[in-house]
Amino acid sequence: MMNESAEAQSAQKRRNILIAVAVVLVAALAGVFFYFHTADSRYAEKCKEAETVTTDVRDFLMEVDDLKGDPDGDDVKEYLDRLSKAETNLDKLAGDLKSMRVSGKNEGRNQALVEAILLEKDILTDTETVLKAPTDAKTADVIGKLKGKASELDERAAKLTFETVDFAAALKLDGLDDRLKGYVKKKEALDAQKKAEAERKAREAAEAKRKAQQKKIEDRNQTLMNTTSDVIYLATNVKRTSPSRLDIDGFFYNGTPNRVVSVDDMMLDVTLYKDGEVVYSQVFTFGKISLGGWISSHDRQGSHLWVNDNNGATIPEDFDDFVIEAANVHWTYYR
Repeated sequence: MMNESAEAQSAQKRRNILIAVAVVLVAALAGVFFYFHTADSRYAEKCKEAETVTTDVRDFLMEVDDLKGDPDGDDVKEYLDRLSKAETNLDKLAGDLKSMRVSGKNEGRNQALVEAILLEKDILTDTETVLKAPTDAKTADVIGKLKGKASELDERAAKLTFETVDFAAALKLDGLDDRLKGYVKKKEALDAQKKAEAERKAREAAEAKRKAQQKKIEDRNQTLMNTTSDVIYLATNVKRTSPSRLDIDGFFYNGTPNRVVSVDDMMLDVTLYKDGEVVYSQVFTFGKISLGGWISSHDRQGSHLWVNDNNGATIPEDFDDFVIEAANVHWTYYR
């Protein structure tokens, strides 16, 4: 009796186990059936999400028109941050679509959709390149390739036929190349404006420097005239006319009480400076210098002189200051 009871209990346990396994299998099969039964529904929802994401990207790219053209401007920096996030969103979307289990009828379309999304991401990368370096030598080529990619994306999108979504509209990037060309033109205009402003400031600085130099020369000459009782030559401007010749504008000043009719000989000590450093120095000797009539006492007479360096030295073309001192000046009075 005890053996029969144990065998009955063992048989009952086996039946219970088989029933439990059967229930699990039925549940699993039901789950699999439900999963595959609802796969198309889930995929349709993902496609709707993809349409939203790509539409947002399309609208975002059209905002290139609003950028001012300065890669260092806050508007462009903010736009580039948003562009980076858009690239991340597209990359994630493509990854999600790749990992989805889709029915046989959607396999080909899903692969085409993934490729289209990755192509759009590639267009975003090209856009980023142009925005960061609009005047780079390769920018025109990048925009040209981008235009081709946008046309290819348009063709791919037209073939993505889904019942509830319109990828042909969501992925349409017509005119993006022209918008980027407009951005490049804005940058060129800004550069031209900055160049003109820099040139204006340079001219103003040069003019201010010229006036300061002129004032310095005038003050120095006036000081010499106020303190001399001799005949002196005072330079007002110096110009290099060849590697060996300097033309000097200036005047003779008669600091004596007599009228002077001629300068018989003198020496000129010429020193040229650049940024405060001596770049040329030479002493020149002059013979008799004719005057246009006499020079009255404490009066001046303009005289243009020139010197040739016959010692083989090259007179520098670039100098910004000079000091010319007359020495050993001999003259003849009016008698």
